[in-house]
Amino acid sequence: MSDRKLIQIYLLGTFGITYFAWWIIVLLNQVGYLKAGTIAFWPVYTTGGLASTLMGIILAIKTERNSGILSVIGTAFYIKQPIKYYGLILMFFIISFGRPSEISKWYVGIIYVFYMIFFGGLEEIGWRYIFQPTLEKHLPYWLASSITAILWAMWHLPLFFIDGMNKSSSFDLFVLGVLGMAFMLGAIYRISGSLWLCVLFHAMINAFSQVWKSPTYTNNEFVSYLILTFIKISISVVFVYLVDKRKAKN
Repeated sequence: MSDRKLIQIYLLGTFGITYFAWWIIVLLNQVGYLKAGTIAFWPVYTTGGLASTLMGIILAIKTERNSGILSVIGTAFYIKQPIKYYGLILMFFIISFGRPSEISKWYVGIIYVFYMIFFGGLEEIGWRYIFQPTLEKHLPYWLASSITAILWAMWHLPLFFIDGMNKSSSFDLFVLGVLGMAFMLGAIYRISGSLWLCVLFHAMINAFSQVWKSPTYTNNEFVSYLILTFIKISISVVFVYLVDKRKAKN
């Protein structure tokens, strides 16, 4: 399978499944059905949320990157990684939150991490394990990260129209957050080659976003997000450059 076809199939499947499920929720919300939190809501919502994971698994097997579903899952949960790479995601985590205002809620975030591995983290099987590395075969890291971020943000768009979902954030701030996160996740995978570390970091950010706020640099929330995104991108690019340069020498 050519890289172009792989990308096309991934995007068609991921957006097709998610948009079909989530826009149905949006439409039915208008007449009082499939409200967030109801029993009927969860199967449809979960189907849309699993699209990236499912397409990642299918393509990993189709391209013989993995031998089967268990092989993909084993890769996603291969926790035996060098300590320096865990240090990398810890550094990115600290950059994302700075000094939290409510230290007492750290245990709540840790509890959420386990939940977010399955409701967010496993998206990485599609976006970081299949999609972005395929782009990076033909494009520089910064451009592949930017394209991935834009598509990743657009994939989430229906959530901002579903009653009861993402009401605490505007889409423009969400896009900035996704942009910075895409660069960090892209750097984590490029440097470590570990899908598990991407899954874990994604889950950590999702979990602690529920209890901690991002650093505030100015009184303007958008400007603060912009500054933080610039910091995330800059540090990610520098790390990738230094590691790539070191690998080239070896």
